[in-house]
Amino acid sequence: MAKNGILQVILIGSGKVARNLGYALKEAGHCIVQVYSPTLSHARELASELDSSIYTNKVSDLIRNANCYIIAIKDDAIAHVVKQLNVGNGLVVHTSGGTSVDVFKENTNIKYYGVFYPFQTFTNRTLPFEDIPIFIESPVKECLQHLKKLGETISKKVSALSSENRLKLHTSAVFACNFLNHMLVLGNKLIKEANLNFAILRPLVEQTIANAFLTDNPIAAQTGPASRNDTNIINKHMELLASNPDLQTIYQQLTESILKQQNE
Repeated sequence: MAKNGILQVILIGSGKVARNLGYALKEAGHCIVQVYSPTLSHARELASELDSSIYTNKVSDLIRNANCYIIAIKDDAIAHVVKQLNVGNGLVVHTSGGTSVDVFKENTNIKYYGVFYPFQTFTNRTLPFEDIPIFIESPVKECLQHLKKLGETISKKVSALSSENRLKLHTSAVFACNFLNHMLVLGNKLIKEANLNFAILRPLVEQTIANAFLTDNPIAAQTGPASRNDTNIINKHMELLASNPDLQTIYQQLTESILKQQNE
C-alpha cells in the first residue's frame, strides 16, 4: 500500500455502489486511475466523472500493481471476475454483503484480499460517507489494517465483521430496507385506488421508523390491528383485498407473523 496514505484505486464496476465509493475516495484524496465495466460507455462515463482518463470493458486490460482494486459489481459476477484478475501485489476487495471473503480463493495469484462493505442503500445521487458504517474483513492481518486505514479516510464507523455475521446483517437489511420499500410500493397501489397521493403516508412512515429506533427492540413500537388482535378490522381488510389474491396473501402472512411475535 502507498506509504503516504494516498492510494491508486482501480474501480471494477460502474453501478451505484462503485459510483458512490469512487466519489467518496476521490474526495478523500485518493486517485481513481481506472474504471472497468462490461459496458464500455458506462466505464467511460464514470471514469470521466472521477477525473480518470483510463477505462476498459476487459478485465485483462486492468492496470497491474495499483494499490487497491475494488470489486463493486453484482454478487453473481464476483467469482467470475476474481478468477480473471492478474493484479500483482495489489489489495483486492469486494463490496458485497452476501459474498464470503473465501471467494478470493478462486484465484491463488491474489495474495492480498478482503471485504470492504459499505452498509447503505445507494442511488445515483452520491451520499456523504462520514456516517455510513463500513464493515471490513480479511484473513491477512496486514490487509485488515490497511482496510481499516482506508475506511477511516471516508467514514467514522469502520469495524471488522466475519463473513457469517455480514451475511446475517445483509439479510436483516433486506427485511428492514428492501422489503420495507416493497411494502411502500404495495401501500402506494392501494392508496391510489382511494384517489390519494403517496405523500400522505410520509408522516406516518417517518414516525413509525422513529418509534422503532427509540429502543433496541422494535416490537415495542408495533401498532395496528394485528398487534391488538382486532379480528373485526383484519377481516374487513381481508375482504377488501379479496379481488387481489397476492396482496391478500401477503397481508395474511404478515398479520400471522405479527400475532406470533406478540405471543412469544
